[in-house]
Amino acid sequence: MANIVKAATSVIQRFTGKSNNGESSTGIDNGIRAFGLGGDQIGILQAYYPAIDWGNLASLTPDDLALMRDKVNQFNWFIENLKEIEELLKTYIENQVTFNEFKGRLVKDGFKGAEKIEKSVLDIFLAHQGYTRNRQKLAKQSDTAIALMDAELQHAFDIEEADLNTSLQLAAIRKAKQMEQLAAKPAQQEANELFNADQRQIKQAIKDKIKYGTAGNPRNTVDVTSTTVTTNTNKKRGGLGGIFDFFKGI
Repeated sequence: MANIVKAATSVIQRFTGKSNNGESSTGIDNGIRAFGLGGDQIGILQAYYPAIDWGNLASLTPDDLALMRDKVNQFNWFIENLKEIEELLKTYIENQVTFNEFKGRLVKDGFKGAEKIEKSVLDIFLAHQGYTRNRQKLAKQSDTAIALMDAELQHAFDIEEADLNTSLQLAAIRKAKQMEQLAAKPAQQEANELFNADQRQIKQAIKDKIKYGTAGNPRNTVDVTSTTVTTNTNKKRGGLGGIFDFFKGI
């Protein structure tokens, strides 16, 4: 009960602006009765009408009212131009939405393009790697082929050298056999000397061709390539003629 009386007294004091002893609750008696609003009521009204000082209406000064007039005038101008302002703001909002949609599409396309670019870069990288690997493979195959050709060439040289050595050995055997036959026939001594001379010339000619080529020894005055010499020496050297013909290219 005491709380109810206390609350009612507080409301009366706010409404009349008087305390229990009859004095003004604000200390100023301006003859204007207060609204007597509670704090919650003032807060709600202040939220909806922020230009009005609901808790201090009786104390407003002319300067306060002048500032309020400025706000009201500004509000009046805003209301009078409300249609144009609304169109302006709507245009801004629509443009902002359109711009953000554009930005969204652009960013989306940009990321898609970035994926394609990265894939292209990867494809180029892989193609380059494939090209490099293929060059290395071809180089290896080339080295192997060259090594095989070198081996075949060396093999051919070895065969020719072996064939020459064999031919010389056969010629030496034939010569020894012929020497035995000639030694048994004193009447053919002169023929044996001629044969030996021819054999020396043939042997030297073969060595000269091996050493100097087809031109032969430039200091040799004997034309071992003439038809006469070839025919005679072939008759005298027997099987060795095939070897000499080989070096002559016959």
